[in-house]
Amino acid sequence: VSRLRSAVLNYCHIKPRKLSDAPTPSNFLFLKRENNRQITNWHKLSAHLTDKKLMKELRVVSFDNLGFCEQMEHLNWADMIFSPHGSGLFLSAFAHEGVVVIEHFPFKMYRPDVK
Repeated sequence: VSRLRSAVLNYCHIKPRKLSDAPTPSNFLFLKRENNRQITNWHKLSAHLTDKKLMKELRVVSFDNLGFCEQMEHLNWADMIFSPHGSGLFLSAFAHEGVVVIEHFPFKMYRPDVK
């Protein structure tokens, strides 16, 4: 994956970055959905993370209308990624090593095969 990530970032003219040495504050990327699996109270999450000084900067973006290289730029920037469950999380493979990915499942979603 690291070779593929390097090739993609090179193609997009993005300088690869590594996770900062300090565990906090972090660059927090909130991936939102436009049509489904929306999280309506993301602003409360943002306020909580800010109050607890758990993030340095927040970006709330939707990948729905962004080009591939724009998506890679956001993923390269992030130290933490919070996203609803779905195939869009596949792109987190292009984030830098050490990134924290938090996957949010929809309310009342139950899958006995996932432990």
